[in-house]
Amino acid sequence: MQLAVHRASSAFQPHHITVINIGHGSAADASRPRFGKKVFAKYLGLTTNPIERIDLDSRRVSDERERVENQLETYRDMHESQEGALADQIAQEIEDLEAELAEMDDGDEPLGDEVAGLIPFLDTEGDVSQGGQQAVVDVFQYYNLTEQLEQRTAREIILEAGSDTPQSKQRRQVRADRLKDQFEDMGIGNVAFVEDFPITNVVFGFTRINRDPDDSRLVAFNEADVDSSGNGTPLFTDTVETEAVHVELVPRHVVTWLLENSRGNGDYAESLGNAIAESNLPRGRECPVPDSWSTTTVASWCDRYGIDAAATEPLSEWSESAIRAWIAANMGEIPSFEQLHVDSDEGVDALTYFLYHLLHTYSHLFLKHATQLSGISRSSLAEFLMPRALSFVMYSNQRTDFNIGALYTLVESSLSDLLTEFKNRGDDCVYDPVCSREGGACHNCLHLSEVSCVHFNRNVGRDFVYGSKAVTERSVEGYLGVSSGDS
Repeated sequence: MQLAVHRASSAFQPHHITVINIGHGSAADASRPRFGKKVFAKYLGLTTNPIERIDLDSRRVSDERERVENQLETYRDMHESQEGALADQIAQEIEDLEAELAEMDDGDEPLGDEVAGLIPFLDTEGDVSQGGQQAVVDVFQYYNLTEQLEQRTAREIILEAGSDTPQSKQRRQVRADRLKDQFEDMGIGNVAFVEDFPITNVVFGFTRINRDPDDSRLVAFNEADVDSSGNGTPLFTDTVETEAVHVELVPRHVVTWLLENSRGNGDYAESLGNAIAESNLPRGRECPVPDSWSTTTVASWCDRYGIDAAATEPLSEWSESAIRAWIAANMGEIPSFEQLHVDSDEGVDALTYFLYHLLHTYSHLFLKHATQLSGISRSSLAEFLMPRALSFVMYSNQRTDFNIGALYTLVESSLSDLLTEFKNRGDDCVYDPVCSREGGACHNCLHLSEVSCVHFNRNVGRDFVYGSKAVTERSVEGYLGVSSGDS
């Protein structure tokens, strides 16, 4: 035993939240369905307007109507420059197109209804559910990151780094093309650098004995301890602008990985298949199956989970927005302080379990290998997860007024090496086979400093990325082992 004074950091666990601090005021209320619909309308590519200017009662012009309108405009321009019989022929085409246009509806259903058809938890008059609010926040933070902040893709940085000689340009092009191949091989959609990533940590209290608030009393900060005329509980905030790297996985590849894992044996595969069979499908879509599956494989899988084989369709027929909507709509609530378990009574559904473990593990592996190549210690980097958007951010958590450029240099010169080490060495652990048998996560292979990990080193496992080893009880096919043919 070892004594610790009551003020020692080992004797209490601070409770805090971390957000990307762009600043949208009270309008950004994740519990309001209208705000959630605007966020998802933008995320799913249903509108080009910024969130604050989205009109949910507007109607999108259908692709067919847009085609006819464009064709009509072309014929009208042609008619002005033609004479004689050709002009009469064009005039007849214009008349026919105008008649066709008059018979069409003004547009599709209102934008808000279209979003609700894709994201069922937003089809409500009351407050959005807790899990739904988490989804809105994830997607809103993704919007803030990609639309409100300046990002430079890894490819852009590499192609711009160096002299303008033909030899230098050729070398940069080769590096950029190699990186593109690595992205495709590893199911990565994009890697981008953010120079001024505004991250805010809000600390609202602490617990003793146990981090779980159900097992320990939350001690909030005293109003008398701060110089304020307001009433309530003080929240201490710390905002810094730091350098960061944003990584996105490929949604289509992720869904292929989920479907392949549902074909295996054991409780995890069975639970995952049932979760997929019972999932909320976007309006107008049937249950997806990978294009690589044979007719016999599809029939066997459908029979196993009680699905009509005729009510399936190849995943290639799903649009990007439909895939993103399906992931966001079916990922359940993620508890802040608990280990996720696949349990119908106390845990989460297998779909949420697999998706969260994949993204969280990918983030830890990326950060671990980044520390080896960037010169930044592992405790000086932190992660920010956006699970429903299949994205995470690795950022420098040093409280300084300047950036040393280590992450920029990492992207510019060492990203390909990082991905090579990630793929070839990430599944190594000096404590194997014990570590793999106990979940594939320990301080040697995956664990980060508690100031770096958003979920206290819970819900990570190497098998979700690399596949389960023979000594493990959990049978999971790794994300890196799934063919990218459907991606």
